[in-house]
Amino acid sequence: MREVERQIKRPRPVLRRAADGSLRAASGDVDVADIWAERDRIRLADAIERDRRKAEKKQKRRFGMFGSQAAPTAPGAPKEIEIKISLPKLHLADKLHRIRLPKLSRKQWATALAAGLLAVFVIGTRGMYDKSDKPASSAHTGGSAVSGATATTNSDEKPEFTTILPANKTIEDLGGWGRVSPPSSDPVFAYSDQLGGVHIVVSEQQMPDSFSGSIDSHVRQVAKQFGSTKKIQSRGGITAYTGTASNGAGSVIFAKKQLLVLIRSTSLVNELSWGDYIDDLE
Repeated sequence: MREVERQIKRPRPVLRRAADGSLRAASGDVDVADIWAERDRIRLADAIERDRRKAEKKQKRRFGMFGSQAAPTAPGAPKEIEIKISLPKLHLADKLHRIRLPKLSRKQWATALAAGLLAVFVIGTRGMYDKSDKPASSAHTGGSAVSGATATTNSDEKPEFTTILPANKTIEDLGGWGRVSPPSSDPVFAYSDQLGGVHIVVSEQQMPDSFSGSIDSHVRQVAKQFGSTKKIQSRGGITAYTGTASNGAGSVIFAKKQLLVLIRSTSLVNELSWGDYIDDLE
């Protein structure tokens, strides 16, 4: 029993790390070398912690601005730059849904359709009358009536409807037909000619079905949209509508033998000449 009490009362040995890093029993006398070694270990640990914190701050300043945590690339490696752009959403469907077509009568729709078709062969024949300084024969080089507009015409096609030509002339004399309307549209064919030394282009199409019953009224409305508002009448009784552009080019629109005809000229043509040419078409 006494032996047990002696063991319990015996104080446990106090250990202390020496300067060389080993553990030894603590004594009353403190080794100065051990004190300096402990201080150096504390300083080293503090220095390592400071360096770690500095590195973290530097990393955050470098990548934290753009929200990227990617590690820096190796020296000499190409840098990758990622740019994210956010665009506002376009509610195209909503905008299209809000578009409302104008309320037009059947007659107005028919007139607008005819005007659109005329616009097609106005554009298609634009290159045909740009070379007013050349005679008609030279404008037909290659057998096509549509000189200067080959990109929008097909010289191999021929009209399947009845056409009208100047008296005593064949389509071969005029250089052939050229289609001036797209394949998906109603066929419109044209040829080029000379009228009093002025180069003209004559475009013809079948009369639209919607024009039946009031042909002159529809022709007048279509002509108005093209600025051909002056009404003339040929000696043969054909009513036509003429106009003159700011550059001196002229135009005349009329109906004859179930055809809607548009003639454009590179320069001014007087009304009498227009009327005689219209009557000469047969």
